[in-house]
Amino acid sequence: MTDIKISAADLKAIRSCPLFNGMDDGELAKLLSFEGCSIRDFSAGKMLPADCMLVVLSGSV
Repeated sequence: MTDIKISAADLKAIRSCPLFNGMDDGELAKLLSFEGCSIRDFSAGKMLPADCMLVVLSGSV
């Protein structure tokens, strides 16, 4: 497991996603601590490489 830093804005975006709605801070921290978990920003129109599950918190694909 890793220790990632998460901003208040990112935490707000995560909590707005129905998939994570209702999770407490401890549950979110545990989920986000798994190896390979990261929060990144992408430009509109950019191709997103994926070999695992990705969650888009804002915008569209």
